[in-house]
Amino acid sequence: MWKKVYLTILSIITVGAIIIGSMIHFGGFRFGSWEFVGNEAYGSPFRTVLTEEKQELEAFEKVRITAEMSGVTLKTGDSYCIAARYDKNDEITYEIDDGMLKVNERKKRVFRFFPFFQNIRGGTITITVPKDKMLESIDLKLDMGSITITDLKMDKTKIQADMGSITAENCELGDASLETEMGSVKADRCGFTSLSAESEMGSIDINVNGSVQEMDLDLSTEMGSVTVDGEKVTKNFEQTGNGGKSIKAETEMGSIKIKSR
Repeated sequence: MWKKVYLTILSIITVGAIIIGSMIHFGGFRFGSWEFVGNEAYGSPFRTVLTEEKQELEAFEKVRITAEMSGVTLKTGDSYCIAARYDKNDEITYEIDDGMLKVNERKKRVFRFFPFFQNIRGGTITITVPKDKMLESIDLKLDMGSITITDLKMDKTKIQADMGSITAENCELGDASLETEMGSVKADRCGFTSLSAESEMGSIDINVNGSVQEMDLDLSTEMGSVTVDGEKVTKNFEQTGNGGKSIKAETEMGSIKIKSR
């Protein structure tokens, strides 16, 4: 009798934890005044009112962005510029200090009691750099949101996302580190000196400029497949090349694909 009651209660608690956890991670919900997530505020009841802002900037050589709940895009454009799309509870600050553009996005702390379920939505931050401009470095760190960089040239690239995908297209990455805990990593038509790509849960897809056969490779996955130029290899694959470039790719759950253009 008591055993059945205990198992029923345990099942209810487990199901409730799964539902709440899913809402936190994928929908960004709160219940009443209880705070379940690391972000400090949430949107308006049932919907989020977004605004847009755009600001021309003076020249910079480095970019550092930290964000709690915003997607980030870096690309070429007509000028140095920052544009943001966000809700009224976002706080986005930026400054240029000694040639470095520093951007920070966080959620303001807001207390609401009703309605009980309230939705959190992230915004977007877009940075543009004039075409053919060479940056010294970019350093991006996101809690929840995807990162896309397109047509950029950097000496050093460091990107970290706790929950979100990372995509680099037609870029010169220099010495690069692309890391996400939950999400895919994709580098398409990118040049680099060394490239480290890591995902705890997600696929890694690298389409390089040049020949993969000439590169040092260190590839590993615990659950998934590894292919090099369309040929399936072992889950822990190493190769020594003579081209002076290297790729290290690691994922716990996901496939790895490395391909020459």
